[in-house]
Amino acid sequence: MRIYKISNQKASYVGNCSDSFDTDSGECLFDFFRDVSDFAYKEEEIREQIDGGRILLSLNDFAVLVDIEPISNKDLKSFEFYLYPQTELSPQVYVAYNIADDIHYFFR
Repeated sequence: MRIYKISNQKASYVGNCSDSFDTDSGECLFDFFRDVSDFAYKEEEIREQIDGGRILLSLNDFAVLVDIEPISNKDLKSFEFYLYPQTELSPQVYVAYNIADDIHYFFR
């Protein structure tokens, strides 16, 4: 499967799973998840599906599409990179998941 850049501008870092949700209500501070439960549900649902709703990306492909500067000081070998494609209910979101630290970094 080929992934094509929609624009010349790379996706930018918007937050991670620790700072993207309101601590009281759990609502997502951005428009790509309703709340922390919606995020957890989508992550779990995707991991249980063979094809899933996400598109896995190599580090090289991810770096072409996303400005990885905010995570460049991390050990990127312990990361998984993927894309949640745009749907009627949510926008396209790139995710860099640090498996070792269990932190998801979001890019748009």
